[in-house]
This record gives sequence, structure tokens and C-alpha cells, in this order.
Amino acid sequence: MRSPETSTQRLSYKELFERVGKTASIALFSLCLTGSTPERELVDVNKLAVLGDSITAGVGDEIGNYEDIDGCRRSKNSIGDRIASLAGIEDVKNSACIGASVDDLLLRRGQYGEPAQLDTLDPKTEVVVLSIGGNMANLEETFNYCMNKNCNQKDGFIRSVLDRIKSEEYKQSIKDLYEEILEIAPDAKLFVLGYVSPIEIRDICPYIIGKDQDEFIQKLIEELNKTIKQAIDEVHSHDIYYVKPAQGADLCMTLGVGFVTEIDNPGFGHPSSSTQGAIAYSAFEEIRQAKKDE
Repeated sequence: MRSPETSTQRLSYKELFERVGKTASIALFSLCLTGSTPERELVDVNKLAVLGDSITAGVGDEIGNYEDIDGCRRSKNSIGDRIASLAGIEDVKNSACIGASVDDLLLRRGQYGEPAQLDTLDPKTEVVVLSIGGNMANLEETFNYCMNKNCNQKDGFIRSVLDRIKSEEYKQSIKDLYEEILEIAPDAKLFVLGYVSPIEIRDICPYIIGKDQDEFIQKLIEELNKTIKQAIDEVHSHDIYYVKPAQGADLCMTLGVGFVTEIDNPGFGHPSSSTQGAIAYSAFEEIRQAKKDE
């Protein structure tokens, strides 16, 4: 992640602090609260399964907190673990893995020698928390291309990535996965996490990386979440829920701490520990409300 440059279009960090001021301080403080000392409330759930990609695995948490740095890179303080702590759930199985795709789950492909993620589900599973879909767009290749070649949305490669995310095939594959999960665990409620965008273009700091890069990243996450919501709606089930992305967690509003920006950190580019806490709290709130509405 490159530092903002001082120009007519970008702000220096000093200018950013001065212009963001109290608003960002409040947002950051709120994130810290939800990540460390939120209100705890027991929820009538005995078995929680956590599936998906690097987001639910907990990549981005502090260095040294991973179960296997060379494998799925699950954090001991992942979103699922935080939800379990908030809700008082003792039986928690986190099978999420960095790089996992929709096809990996649907085709029962385990990663790094581990069993397939869906094999951890059974009829006794009561709640499933899932983050999936981003790796279908081959985000690593896309961002490398974006940073090193061209990130303008009129570029053929960049346009093809957005078209893929908006395609019927992409939406259908996600929908198929949701239906498969609910079939394996028929009494479970499925909570699908929306992706938090590291970039939200705001007047106070319009460009964090660069105009084309910022606009593309924001558009990519918007389209990804839109497709996820459409797939959820098309499942036509009262047992599937969309968890809205945590608000105010972007790099601008958190003064750069909402996502991991240290290149030598294994979690580079992922939500930081405080943002993961905010995501977990949003999911916990959805789970708590769903149980109350039963």
C-alpha cells in the first residue's frame, strides 16, 4: 500500500489528520470497542461452524496469532472465535482457509492436506458463518495487474473482472453453495458476511492509492456484495442472512489502521484486528436477533 502523496488531489498524513479530526477518532474508537469490549449476551446456540476464505480464517490478525502460518492461516482470535465468545458458544469449528473459493467448497476440495470444509457440517450444526466469493475473481492477480499495469475500468482485463463478478454463472455458483450448506445442515441458520472495502472515496481523503486504483477497488467490493445479496435472495429461505459490512472501517476513516498495510505482515491487505472485531460484532447482532425472532 503506497502512502498518500501531497498534491492537489491527495492529502499528506498531516493534512489527513487535520481534516478527518474528530469524526475519524470516533469511528476508530468505536471499532476498538467492538473489537475488544462489546456487550456479551448468551445466545441459545450449541454448535457453530465457520467456513470460507481468509476473512473468516482471521488473516490480518496480529502477527504470531496464526495456528499455521504456512497453511490455512487461521487466527486463534478469528471472527468465529469472537462471535463464540460474545454469544457463549462452546462448540466452534473453524474450517475457513486463505485462498478458498466457491468451487473449493462445492467440489469438496480440502486445502493444505485438510478435509473439505463442508465435511465439518452435520445435521446438528445450528449456525454457519460464511465469507466466500472474493477469490473467484482471482483478487491477487487482479490487484497485481491493477498496481503494476492499468486499473482504469475501461481496460479490457479490469472490465472482465467486473463482468465476471456480475455474471449469472458467478451468482449461480454462490447460490448453489448456500443451498448445499443448508441441505447438509437443515436446521442451521446461515450468516453470509458482506466484504468490507478498504477504500471508500471521501471528500476528506479522496485518493488513498490513486484515482483509478481507489475507484476500481471500491467498485469491485460494491459489485461483489451486490451479487452476494442477489444470490441470497434467490435461495428463498428464511434461514439465510446477509451481514452488512462494518461501517467506517475503511483506510480513510480509520486513519490507515482499518486494514493491514505493512507489506511484511502475513495479513497484508486484510481487515485488521479492530475491523475483524467490528465484523464479528455485526454478525453476532444478526445471530442474536435471528434467535430472538424464532
